[in-house]
Amino acid sequence: MATIHPQALSDLALNARIFFVGIGGVSMSGLALMAKNLGYTVAGSDPHANSRTEHLQSEQIKVHYSHHKMWIDDFQPDIAVYTAAIKRPNPELDRCQELNIPTIDRAEFLGWITRYYSRVINVAGTHGKTTSTSMLASMLIADNFDPSVHLGAEFSGFGGSTVRNGRPGDILVSEACEYNSSLLNFRSTTAILLNIDNDHLDYFKTMDRLINCFAQFIANIPADGQLIVIDKGPHIAKCLAEAKQMRAQKNNGQIKLYSFNIVDTENYAACCEQPEDKRVQLWAEHLIPDYAAFNLTYEGGYPCFDFYKQGRFLAHINLQIPGRHNVLNALASLACADLYGANIETICNALQNFHGADGRFEVKGTFQGATIVGDYAHHPTATKATILAASKMPFKHRYVVYQPLTYGRVKNLFNDYVEALKQAEHVLFMNIFSDREKSDFGVSSEQLVEAINKAGGHAEMQPTYEDIKQRLSELCKPGDLVLFLGPEEVRICGQRLADEKL
Repeated sequence: MATIHPQALSDLALNARIFFVGIGGVSMSGLALMAKNLGYTVAGSDPHANSRTEHLQSEQIKVHYSHHKMWIDDFQPDIAVYTAAIKRPNPELDRCQELNIPTIDRAEFLGWITRYYSRVINVAGTHGKTTSTSMLASMLIADNFDPSVHLGAEFSGFGGSTVRNGRPGDILVSEACEYNSSLLNFRSTTAILLNIDNDHLDYFKTMDRLINCFAQFIANIPADGQLIVIDKGPHIAKCLAEAKQMRAQKNNGQIKLYSFNIVDTENYAACCEQPEDKRVQLWAEHLIPDYAAFNLTYEGGYPCFDFYKQGRFLAHINLQIPGRHNVLNALASLACADLYGANIETICNALQNFHGADGRFEVKGTFQGATIVGDYAHHPTATKATILAASKMPFKHRYVVYQPLTYGRVKNLFNDYVEALKQAEHVLFMNIFSDREKSDFGVSSEQLVEAINKAGGHAEMQPTYEDIKQRLSELCKPGDLVLFLGPEEVRICGQRLADEKL
């Protein structure tokens, strides 16, 4: 397969032709729109029509709804971009090899695009990237920064698109995914590290390798850059220590480091009462987070907190999205916007009007009077956090329709899934979804159901939409909540249920 290094892409003429294999994907569709906005001629293929491909066509981008070598012959691209979801052999990529047309991976292409912008904010971490990126983008837009944005989900704030094309060459805010070490392709002037958790072990194999990937990401930040990182989160100290050592070996200089977290009321209050010089010392030594949520409470299940910077009260905030985890996402976003010089009142108002990205605690409608919500929560940690968030909301009964994502993840985190889902009142399981694995690793949803019930939970198999619909018609009453958690397939079931009239 002909390949091309991202740096060589800078030699492409602005009228070059770029073909996207798998253009209907969430990230790929956004990259296609960004490339078109940068002046390139764009086309692509994807056998699955969806709202994203429809949007691309409305933007005058040609989409072929099959894979065929003739699309390459007809379009004659200068390069082709592909995604990891594309299975080999692939007729378009094979044809590119025959014609010696260079090809580039999606992450490398996004990494190359970051070099078009003077300021690049990359949002990394196992959980919360999409929410934090869209939060931060909303704040900057509200204060007239006009950023370009690349998201991992559709966002109503961008008219249902996954991208926003802002002032050319200025600010890019983008998610930085760790899978396949993709984030190592990206240039950052500011990086946000939300958390580190045990995911993608099918690729990394061990936690040490995963932590090392994030450390390399931090080590790549230029000496005049800055890092916003959760204070004392799991694996963070090890990651920062490795990154510091890597930077020393590269002679890469120091970066500015800012921390955030939810703080204990008694301890934080005592720190805030210290004299000014003592408080400055506490933050300089990173003993207390620079940005903090203080006095955290919940109103109707939605978080409320006082926002502090280095012991100074800045604002009281009422979030419109539930969950303690979203307080952390908000803090990271607030910190970054503040460091960019945004007006505190403006960004806090923007945050309080933020209702989430698509697929993140997204209300789909109702079924028999029960509220239907879809959420991408597919890792045990995110699943547990979403169930906990729902438990603080004023519903009578809370049901979960769950579809695990990938066999490898279930195998590696089986006990964590059991622990997370046994907390739910009642779980209906679909079969495990996977589009990139050749083996089921000997695990199944049925095994999870059995283990959850043995652990004191309440779970059952309902593998098809019709099964789910029938069971929920027996369970649901007005005032209940049904969470459809997992990949797009299960969330589509939630939307179908909300759209259907019995």
